[in-house]
Amino acid sequence: NVFKSNNEVKYSKDATGKTFSASTQNTYTPNDRTKATLNGSIKNQNGEKTKNANGSFDFQGKRNKFTSDNKVSFTKDSNGNTFTASTQNKYTPNDKHTLTFNGDYMNQNGKSSFNVNGGYNYQGNKFTSDNRVSFTKDQSGKTFSASTQNKYIINDNAALSLNGDYL
Repeated sequence: NVFKSNNEVKYSKDATGKTFSASTQNTYTPNDRTKATLNGSIKNQNGEKTKNANGSFDFQGKRNKFTSDNKVSFTKDSNGNTFTASTQNKYTPNDKHTLTFNGDYMNQNGKSSFNVNGGYNYQGNKFTSDNRVSFTKDQSGKTFSASTQNKYIINDNAALSLNGDYL
C-alpha cells in the first residue's frame, strides 16, 4: 500500500449545542525506508473553533547508515496559535563513527524558541571520543554549551582520559 487516506465529516445537534468536525489522515509509503504523513482536523463546537495540522517525514537509509525523523505541527484554538517543528538525524557510516544532529523550534502566540544539538562519537579499540554541542534560544536568552569526553587505553593497566565542558 503506497497511499492511505481516511477522511471523516461529522455534524451533531443536541441539547448542549452544535458540533461540526472534519478530519483527514494520510500516509504515503513509497518503499520500506520512506514514510510521509499529513493529518489535519477542524472542529466547531458551539462557536469555539479548533484547527490542527501535522505532518511527518521519516527516512531510513540502506543498512541503517542514515536515519531522519522530521515533524511539523500547527494548532489554532482558544489559547492562540502554536507551531512546532523538529528534526532528528543520525549518520553511522561504520561501526566506529556516528554523527548526530537534532533540533526543534516552537512559536506560541508570537514567542519563539529553538534548540539545536550536534554530536560526533568515535568508538575504536584503544580510543573513544564523544563530542557534543548545543545552542538554545528562548525567552530567557541564549545558551551555548560544548563537551568532550576522550579516553585512550595505553595497555591493560593504564588509560589516559581527557574531558572538558564549556558552558
